Amino acid sequence: MPALPTDTADVPQYVCYQNAEILKALAFFMGSNFLAHTASVPSSGELGRYTKRAAARKSLPYAAIISLFLPFGGLARAVLLVAQQLKWKSSELHAALAHGCIFIVARTEDWEPALNRTEIVYVKLPYNYEKLGHASKSTHSRLYAKFEIQGEKEDVSHWSIQQQDYLLHGEQRLPAGYTLAIPADKSITGRIIGTTISEPDKVKIHHPPNLLRVAAAIVQIVSAIVTIATSTTDQLTNWGYSSYMLSVIPYALMSAMNLACTGVVGDYSSGYVLRTHIMEEARRRPSALFDGTVGTLKDRSDLIGSRGASGYTAVKLCLKERTFDRSEQIAKVLVVETEYGVKEFLYNPGSTDCDVRFRISAISHDGPGNYGHSPKPQHKMDTLDSDVISESETLVNEDESPFSENPPYKDIFRHSAFKEVSWFEILYISISFIVALLIPYVLIYVFTNFDKGEKSTFAQRAWMMTWLAADQVSALGTLIAWLVWTKWAGVIPTFVHYCFISVLTIPAMGGFIVVGQMFLEDRGFGTCLNS
Repeated sequence: MPALPTDTADVPQYVCYQNAEILKALAFFMGSNFLAHTASVPSSGELGRYTKRAAARKSLPYAAIISLFLPFGGLARAVLLVAQQLKWKSSELHAALAHGCIFIVARTEDWEPALNRTEIVYVKLPYNYEKLGHASKSTHSRLYAKFEIQGEKEDVSHWSIQQQDYLLHGEQRLPAGYTLAIPADKSITGRIIGTTISEPDKVKIHHPPNLLRVAAAIVQIVSAIVTIATSTTDQLTNWGYSSYMLSVIPYALMSAMNLACTGVVGDYSSGYVLRTHIMEEARRRPSALFDGTVGTLKDRSDLIGSRGASGYTAVKLCLKERTFDRSEQIAKVLVVETEYGVKEFLYNPGSTDCDVRFRISAISHDGPGNYGHSPKPQHKMDTLDSDVISESETLVNEDESPFSENPPYKDIFRHSAFKEVSWFEILYISISFIVALLIPYVLIYVFTNFDKGEKSTFAQRAWMMTWLAADQVSALGTLIAWLVWTKWAGVIPTFVHYCFISVLTIPAMGGFIVVGQMFLEDRGFGTCLNS
């Protein structure tokens, strides 16, 4: 076997003290000018579909990760968070709702009325309900009934959550048939606040500025200024408008906007559960506990026959256990009291083929809208249960319903303040975006006059400018996604947004590689000299 060669004189050697120091300087440059800037990214408020994770206990820092590669995307997010806060500056409750820090109690598919206790519930009575036979003490209707969720569809109006996955103010123990939820369409919860909460503008939500993020943003802005100020003239001469010192400009702008966002929006340390009629309904159930909720419900006194939104009617509901036909088998009976009298139905929630289906709303106590006026009610209801509400829908086509004059579900909230973009928002967002998008080009012109430099290659210039362009496209994408969500909710699927961001990070990765190449070449990284 031939001997292995021992002469390594022709093999480049890169392991030496000089190169180690250069690599250490590169790591410091990357860390202080790129990675460290993500520490200033606000994390306690979110936009659109991402409000679902605003108060999550364990969640990947998506915003910070994206901002590492696309700082203009982080800048756009901060601009929009500030816009939300300024829009609702007179109401901390609405601002917290917009940022994803307000939670609500929602009914689930297994909801049922209280056992052996009458409570007032808004229901949408089946068509021709008054023609159903009356029950008596000796007989019952022999009609089977059940409840189904109707009105606000999950993922459209709200996202049901696992309580243990979120950090919430106070203590909550939910009974069967209820869950905590995050409002998806904020306009629906906004209507609930406007119609049921007494003086919502006086509700205080704790959101002080995060001083650590303020300090981090200031330090990072100073670091970026120092990096640019201490860069040598040779760097600009060698690399021109692709100089790696200029790549810190978007990160400095992002940190400046994050500083403003942290000061204006503040830091929501936890989520807050809103006191609603459905929450009060749940609180009356055995073993339920709700401590630390926000908001005070308005006083109300409902009447049998009172109409809520979309034809929902106030009734009395109760479940009772009875035996029939001398049988020892116990059956649940649903007792419904309306202006037409008292009717009883055999309660069969597991059946797929029932005679009467009461479709209840998940989150809105009196229906998914606030239109129409009720005829004069017939019977006064007890005020003790006046704030426990529910809803139900007709069995026939809605066009045949006596309440079909109500607007469709999608039109009810079209003009809600949460779906409007005010002139102030348009002006503030437009100015912020235009200024932020122009500053990098102005500074590049001031420093380099867009000269390509003596040593830069076409590929290096292409990667650096493509990175800047992709970065700014991410800002525009963030703005468009926010506008679309504000007006039409989840029209754009989540995976489309993720794919869009993933494509834009490719130029960013190439830009980081080019920055490293230029930095190492400037510092003389190469073959070690033999001592």
